[in-house]
Amino acid sequence: MDLYLSAKGYLEDLDADEQVKEEIKRSFAEDDVPNSYEETVGYIKDIFLKTVRMRKQIRSSKGSEVVEKVLYYVSKNYEDEELSLNQVAEYAGFSANHLSTVFHQEYGEPFVKYLTSYRMEKAKKLLKETDLKTSDICYKVGYKDPHYFSSIFKKTQGVTPTRYREDYGI
Repeated sequence: MDLYLSAKGYLEDLDADEQVKEEIKRSFAEDDVPNSYEETVGYIKDIFLKTVRMRKQIRSSKGSEVVEKVLYYVSKNYEDEELSLNQVAEYAGFSANHLSTVFHQEYGEPFVKYLTSYRMEKAKKLLKETDLKTSDICYKVGYKDPHYFSSIFKKTQGVTPTRYREDYGI
């Protein structure tokens, strides 16, 4: 019974949402008390497996919430040349290392790669749809050095910004 109460308390302390809390209550019904040694062993294994599964579910939903928060923040601040993992981590209430790990696990790529890709997509849109100078686009997507911007653009897109505009622009 102590194991049951400890597992249930542990999961409830993980700050789960209401749906998961209801699942915890259903999964840990007190009328499932075993009557024999074999049933007790099975019961203990079941409690352990349920606890691990629910902990993973809770952490995954929390990770998804954090990633959504990060994606929103980037969409609103990508133009800021000072935007960094540290700044986003502070906004999300995490250490930079922890946020980096959670973001990579949940999103599938490192934060810096995501930020670069996001900025490159915005730059491509501006190159296609406007006649802004490449240097102006550079500043609009969060880079302070036009040469560095061109270098990153070519590295990630395979062509220079000027060539990209020639091929796809207005």
